[in-house]
Amino acid sequence: MPAPVFTVGQIAAASDVNAWFIPLAAVKTADTSRASNTTLTADPELTVSIPSAGTWYLLCYLDYEGAASSGGLTIQFSSVGTLRYTIINETIIAGVDIGNTNAGGSTVPMFTGGAGVLQGATIQGALVTGVSGTITLNWAQTASNATAAIMHAQSAMMLWRIS
Repeated sequence: MPAPVFTVGQIAAASDVNAWFIPLAAVKTADTSRASNTTLTADPELTVSIPSAGTWYLLCYLDYEGAASSGGLTIQFSSVGTLRYTIINETIIAGVDIGNTNAGGSTVPMFTGGAGVLQGATIQGALVTGVSGTITLNWAQTASNATAAIMHAQSAMMLWRIS
């Protein structure tokens, strides 16, 4: 469905404005730590409910840290529909070609520089849904380590409806 086109004098319904022009968003308000854990698990705050079928633009900012190793954190998205995304700025690690398109269910290792060394990644992509549902960021340590991987407060996920 294309975005609505409004004409001069027309009164826009709240549903039109809400569905097309206000992004859906989730923002972390507290850090989440995971130590000695390689099981991909949903982040308790980075989940967005998608109210209807459509095509959605995804923008995600991750602020994280973990043990000093290549791939100390692994991410994966679970979502209704088909998600394709690219990590557009993140430290490149061996065997990972940042900039490639990833499918929503694929796992992607992220660089971590050690406890207290903040890392950031920006992710953008498109999600096509045929029904309402959710999109969630799942993450864990890549290799079990006593130094916790931490997804920090202010990490955020936003979706805008584009068709």
